[in-house]
Amino acid sequence: MNKWAITTLLLITIIIYLPVVNGLKDAFLSPDNRLTLNTILNTLSKSNIRRSLWITTVQATISTLIALFLGSTLAVVLISMNIPGEKLFHIVGFTAFMAPSMIVVTGFLDLYGEYGFLSNIIPGLGALGKGLTGIIAAHVFYNIPLSFSFVYSALIGVPREIIQTIALFSKGRTIYIIKKVIIPYISPAIISSGLIIFIYCFTSFAIPLSIGGIYYSTLEVYIYRYYKISFQPNTAAAIAFIQYLILQLIALVMISMYRREKISAAPIAMYKYPFKTSRKTYFLGVIYSYTILAYLLLPLIIIPIYGFINPYTHQLNTNAWINLLTPTYDPGIGVSMGQIYINTFYYALMTLILGVSISLFIAVASPRIVDVIYLSLLSISPLTLSYGLLRSYGGILPVPLIIILAHITATLPLATRLLRIGYYRIPRIILDSARVIGERGIPYIFRVLIPLMKVSLITASLLAVIVSIGEFSATYFIATSSYYTISPLIHVLRGLRKWGEADALATLLLIITASIVGLVRGWIESWRMQ
Repeated sequence: MNKWAITTLLLITIIIYLPVVNGLKDAFLSPDNRLTLNTILNTLSKSNIRRSLWITTVQATISTLIALFLGSTLAVVLISMNIPGEKLFHIVGFTAFMAPSMIVVTGFLDLYGEYGFLSNIIPGLGALGKGLTGIIAAHVFYNIPLSFSFVYSALIGVPREIIQTIALFSKGRTIYIIKKVIIPYISPAIISSGLIIFIYCFTSFAIPLSIGGIYYSTLEVYIYRYYKISFQPNTAAAIAFIQYLILQLIALVMISMYRREKISAAPIAMYKYPFKTSRKTYFLGVIYSYTILAYLLLPLIIIPIYGFINPYTHQLNTNAWINLLTPTYDPGIGVSMGQIYINTFYYALMTLILGVSISLFIAVASPRIVDVIYLSLLSISPLTLSYGLLRSYGGILPVPLIIILAHITATLPLATRLLRIGYYRIPRIILDSARVIGERGIPYIFRVLIPLMKVSLITASLLAVIVSIGEFSATYFIATSSYYTISPLIHVLRGLRKWGEADALATLLLIITASIVGLVRGWIESWRMQ
């Protein structure tokens, strides 16, 4: 095992393995700290937990199937038909996927909530803003772009010669091309994205907490309630362990598929397939595409509208913005707004520096180490990790550092994937030549890897900032109000029925996120053209 692998495993053990083991072992302890299975058995015997397990599984399954169908179909339509404004679909989809969870919650409640804009016009749409249907609708919003991205990438990776040959001999027959080319090429992408979507929905916290209500609480919500409200840490650990076992099975399937993948550079250009469609089919394709676009765009548009204009008085939210921009102490939330902003950007900066550094170590480690990291991250929910971090370091490290460790873990999947692709784009002869002339250790990183991976490092850094600024689950679970960031505060403001302040703060978060997303897309486009 090389030094990169040893360093990586050491870092991940400190951040992930040790805390999770310390947290999950509480599931096997009695109140007097004796080894027992009674805690898990008693937890499973609770009717509310069994119902929660059922609801968690059902909502994740339905959300995954709907998101897969809508996203995959959109990818096929866009790549096979000349739909106007295709670039807009990619921009909106990427923004929706990267949007912090509280932006999604705010947008859906503003549109479909009890006093939502669309639910007031069409009362039936109120189902999308509450309960099980609300959870599913918000999860579908989040994951349509993920399914779309996977399938679209698979389709533009189809060798051009195959498409041209089949199109020539099939005379452009759409069904024949779909059967012989499209389905075989997108099946792995559908399965991979489906497993990831299921995990995301299964471990979702902010959406079920804010939209689902008590009756539709998921396992993540019950981990929070038993630990933070009922003060029953052993029961919370038992729920986390049950969830961990389920995620472990799914992660094993993911790892087996990941090992068969060959990491390569993203395709440079897209090839349009010569499908011959009737005017009716083309019209239906346009209607379908723009319906999906509207579904993704409307929650993002309504937030700044309600952020600046009070929906009830139709006047500017002047007082809300004054309250948010006043840095003095607010007794209603127990902290000053100035401290909220300092916390948010301090955590983001530290996550950028430490998270990207650790991701770089993972990216250049052996493939087996990467497999282990992905397995670890997929099998651990945000609240399970947060519980473990508190259990391991709560009396040792300051709260801000524990939060930063949780944020780092949240950034690792995206950052590692980007950096690993960037690392594999470097010609092996350059790396071998650097080693021959004696480049080792820290100089090797700063004089060889960083210059050659500049674009992927900048992109990973920007994504780390987005993830940290928008992170909700771990921050809300670990912190008190003094250590909150923007995302948890939006939830608190909505709980206090300060709708104007909540929408204004969500608008501010959306502006920050969208700006960074624009920078990320610009760097990714320049990367693809290299």
